[in-house]
Amino acid sequence: MSNFPFDVQIQDGEEYQTTTAKLHRIGQRGATEDGRVFRYCRCDDTYEVDYPSWAACCTYSYNTTDLEDCVEGSVVTAAVIGGYTLDTLDSGTHGADFFAEGYAALTVGSVFFLMRIKANTAAGASTTLTLYDPLPIDVAAASQIQIFPSVYASVASAKNIQGLNDPVKPKVCVPLVAVADEKYFWGQTWGPCYGVPSETFPRGTNMHDLQFNSDGSVTLQKARTTESYYQRAGYRLFDYTADPTGALILYQLELAP
Repeated sequence: MSNFPFDVQIQDGEEYQTTTAKLHRIGQRGATEDGRVFRYCRCDDTYEVDYPSWAACCTYSYNTTDLEDCVEGSVVTAAVIGGYTLDTLDSGTHGADFFAEGYAALTVGSVFFLMRIKANTAAGASTTLTLYDPLPIDVAAASQIQIFPSVYASVASAKNIQGLNDPVKPKVCVPLVAVADEKYFWGQTWGPCYGVPSETFPRGTNMHDLQFNSDGSVTLQKARTTESYYQRAGYRLFDYTADPTGALILYQLELAP
């Protein structure tokens, strides 16, 4: 059983605060008394969260060369059942605890495991991962592994003139306030939420499901094409008989419960 602290009761107004100091673990789940759910996030080193109520995205990328933010490699030394560490190849420049609160996807024979990462040493030719839970099986050297940082560890506004208006970047939360780079904040991931409509409402009949545009605004569900796919945002809570374009709308956000 993981000892990762999952729930925090967010006090009145805390969801609007940003801090330089890290007060909780990245990705930790918090909730307000009104039932809204938040995840503890860190703003990107370069890009800011400068658009409250617009969905913000994870800025990390995956590349098999290990030179970006994720690692595709193998276990360096064998590990035994019940252990909490894995030594893995890492040819990148990842610092200590870069992967903390992320995931290790481990393949042993034909069995697949997804393990939560508590900490890691700085990369050299390899890095040592410390896991929250003990290994459920003996792990042979050369077993395949992929390492992913937390999606909440580097967050920035999708609506950004520096180039983050990119549909490939997954939306991970809706911030309630602007956040400067490298600061920590609570980003909403579930529950009643205000969002920016990117089109006239209502559009069509009996259309309730909402999706994110690449810039983090919300739009009614559209038919998919080979060029355009949308990430689901949730569903609208009210039947808008008047046009609220230019104003925030209330909707049910459904990213991470």
